[in-house]
Amino acid sequence: MIWSTNYSHLLSKTVFTMFFAGRDFLPKCILDGVKIQDYLQSHFIEPFGQLAGRIRDTSGLLEECVIGWDSMNEPFKGFCGWEEVNANPTRACSSPTPAQSFRLGMGTHKPSKSSRSARLVPRKLDPS
Repeated sequence: MIWSTNYSHLLSKTVFTMFFAGRDFLPKCILDGVKIQDYLQSHFIEPFGQLAGRIRDTSGLLEECVIGWDSMNEPFKGFCGWEEVNANPTRACSSPTPAQSFRLGMGTHKPSKSSRSARLVPRKLDPS
């Protein structure tokens, strides 16, 4: 896995979409009687509330040590805002379009003219 292409993976885009726009994109996706967006967000926020409560209850620790909270590093929009699922405006490395990701996620593959492979094997550079 190449770190810079993680956002282009189907799972990553799908989970970010469910987290930020699940009510709109997946209105029938309900888990334990709660819409998926609300379920994911509440389960994401709850542990930070628990941590904040424990830090608060520890005498003086909150005032002395905690400057701020940053609970999510590098959030991503997922599929929100995509107007065309057969195009990839970001074209990071050899990342598939959303439509190609859906097909790959279902276990089918349809090669495209724009597909290209990234070289992942280290090679020795010519010193000259």
